[in-house]
Amino acid sequence: MINSFVLASLAPLTNQDQEADLIIENRPMKFIQLIGMNGSIDQIIERRDEMMLDAEEITDVLVLHLGTIQKLHDVMEGQ
Repeated sequence: MINSFVLASLAPLTNQDQEADLIIENRPMKFIQLIGMNGSIDQIIERRDEMMLDAEEITDVLVLHLGTIQKLHDVMEGQ
């Protein structure tokens, strides 16, 4: 079964990190935890809030819908 949403908790890079997973507001960031899930918007927001408390280093949780991920994939393939 394909999950409709991906939740990715983020933290700034440290001196030990080699690569950024993404850059937000000119800050290189890394993924801490990635979770795929289905559910209502309220359930997704509740899980996002829980993830914010998982580790002190987490500064945000990015939530992407499957359709958004497909759009990003298409752009990367040059479509």
